[in-house]
Amino acid sequence: MEIVEIYDLIPSELNAQNKRFIIKKLKEKTRFSKYENGFLWLKNAGVTISTYNVEEPQLPLLLNKQRNRFKLFANDAGLLAAMYGRNL
Repeated sequence: MEIVEIYDLIPSELNAQNKRFIIKKLKEKTRFSKYENGFLWLKNAGVTISTYNVEEPQLPLLLNKQRNRFKLFANDAGLLAAMYGRNL
């Protein structure tokens, strides 16, 4: 159920001017750790792509990534367009 909630929130999160995915939009008083497996499943299944903020733009970027600050994108542009429906 958590995976569906995360997936359904992708279009609205991409439309928002936020610099990261807002976990509280899933449930008001929740923590990332509760939904972390859902995010990892979507990423590992190839359904989504995660892009992380970095503390400093220095190489290697993986050492500077902020694990809790990321944007989530649908891996398939056609599926993303279908999620928007007629509002596209």
